[in-house]
Amino acid sequence: MDEAELDVGREILNDVANIPSGARAALVIRHSIRGEITTPENEDVQLNSEGILAARRFGTRLKWASSIVAVSSQKTRCRQTAREILDGFASANPGIEVSLLDSHKSVAALLHAKSNSPAIDDIVSAIHRSGSTGNYRGFGLPPSLAVSAGTIARQVISSITNDLEGTMRDELHLFVDHDLHLMLLRQQLFGEGYRRREWIDFLDGFVIYLLDGSVFAACHGMTVAYKTAEDSGGTTYSNGDVP
Repeated sequence: MDEAELDVGREILNDVANIPSGARAALVIRHSIRGEITTPENEDVQLNSEGILAARRFGTRLKWASSIVAVSSQKTRCRQTAREILDGFASANPGIEVSLLDSHKSVAALLHAKSNSPAIDDIVSAIHRSGSTGNYRGFGLPPSLAVSAGTIARQVISSITNDLEGTMRDELHLFVDHDLHLMLLRQQLFGEGYRRREWIDFLDGFVIYLLDGSVFAACHGMTVAYKTAEDSGGTTYSNGDVP
């Protein structure tokens, strides 16, 4: 395994390092490098050896947090990723508290809990078939599904930020989940101001944090002040310029 493969997640680690001191933050990322999914029956694949090493290294390089609480999808690869990140962080930061919670508050669980009709699985399947990473209608969703996707994503983001309000300052909540789920939230957070259209890579994602009563989201050096109303995507800042 070469250095480039081990370096997955570098940009999001920089975003974490730039979270302002005193914030309450969530790091929302895709699982680490997995084995190949060959059939629907073996969809719950594990991390491969590269994925285990990359996740542990990610944890050793994770800065800013005074403690970490992790929650992941119930899929094996997500639980493995969370454990390896926590183990890596703990080895590099002895004495700092880490914990892995039950999956009922994972992004996947929240998406399913917030979706009534249509089911979130219908939305995710439509995105997967389209192969698109644009806005909700760019995902290939018909108008009704696009509206539902935005509504569900807003509700999940609200659940995450509401939970952050009750946490300690400088405590990091780590969410490990799947690319399609994260893409729904990313679109809601950044709106049309987000110009990077690629699929979310392994150990990549975005940061959500609360500071002085406002909600911010950061991804690959871009920070936005998130609007909780339907017209998402707020003022854009460069890291270091956030008020």
